[in-house]
Amino acid sequence: MEMTSHNMDKETKKNHVNEMQNEPFSIDMLSAQRHYYSQAKLIVYTSLFFCVIVVAVLSVLNRFYSSEILGKTVLMYSLLAFILSSMLTNYRNKLQNLAARIQHLFDIKLFGLKWDTALCGIEPRVEEVKRGKQKKQNKLDYWYKDIPDDLPLDAVTLVCLRMNVEYDKSMKQNLSLLLYIVVSLFAIIIVIANNERTIWDMVLYSIVPLLPVSKFLYDVKRRIDSDKERLVRLDVSIDSLMKKAIQEGVIEKEELQNINNQIFEHRRTSPLVPDWLYDMLRDKEEETAAYSAKYYFGELRKKL
Repeated sequence: MEMTSHNMDKETKKNHVNEMQNEPFSIDMLSAQRHYYSQAKLIVYTSLFFCVIVVAVLSVLNRFYSSEILGKTVLMYSLLAFILSSMLTNYRNKLQNLAARIQHLFDIKLFGLKWDTALCGIEPRVEEVKRGKQKKQNKLDYWYKDIPDDLPLDAVTLVCLRMNVEYDKSMKQNLSLLLYIVVSLFAIIIVIANNERTIWDMVLYSIVPLLPVSKFLYDVKRRIDSDKERLVRLDVSIDSLMKKAIQEGVIEKEELQNINNQIFEHRRTSPLVPDWLYDMLRDKEEETAAYSAKYYFGELRKKL
């Protein structure tokens, strides 16, 4: 009887994350969310080009080849770019929201958590996954790597949620640095290109043309600041739960649910990392994530 009880206890601790994350529909969800995120990034690039770069180029041209026609062109295009920027931002938000909801659905199915309709809206439809999934599905199996099957699901969930936050935090730190460099160079160029102007000319041909630029930069800065605050809160919540799990062997499901919901909100609103930057940093970040996961799995195994 003791052997039977012991075997049953081991069985209740076993999770099936490795099997579930490689099921066909799970792979399709990962492919779809990646596609929708990429589409949202394409909208960002489109907005950046037509609403920021073109405005800057026209402003510089007007500085060196000043004429009444070119000045009016700069003014009219800048106002149109301001409107276009708002439209593109709304479309990007819809795509990013859909991608985040699909990624969230993947996680809650994998970790046995609940879908919060009040926070996330309705679950993504199967048709939305079908439209988004791509034929080439490279590097999507074993999304969460090196998951031990001898730990309780809640322990695995906690470590995976921590991996998600730490991975994204590092990516966003690199993105923030890149943006500050680009913004600084852009500001220097604009200042040089628009010196020696009268006050009226500065307003007409510099401040007004820079409205789309200002809106774009403000939106990026606002999202980065909000992102940093949210990641700090997530860090505090996860560290607190991890310490309790390691010291007392207790993991509260409700806390995991709360953290996962915060991660969804973060994914839905955070600045998007360009695919080229993501690809450049991915191998290094995955190695770091695997190292930390191995450490915490080992610590949790001592108590659970």
